[in-house]
Amino acid sequence: MSAVGQAGLMIAYEKAFERYDKKVAQILLTSKDLSNRKRYLSARNTIYTLLEWQVLPIINENDRVSVDEVKCGEKIT
Repeated sequence: MSAVGQAGLMIAYEKAFERYDKKVAQILLTSKDLSNRKRYLSARNTIYTLLEWQVLPIINENDRVSVDEVKCGEKIT
């Protein structure tokens, strides 16, 4: 379900920050991105680069690949 709403969420962020003449970019992270040193440094460098370019990073958990909370047979409502 999160993949369906993600595009709409980013459109809302773009519209909200457009009035301030700011660009936004989406960064999706998992806990593994933060616990693995190489992946952490890559994410950090991406964030720093976006900020240097004066682009506001919108950071969110990558639910699509976070399956720790989803159980087999779980009904999504």
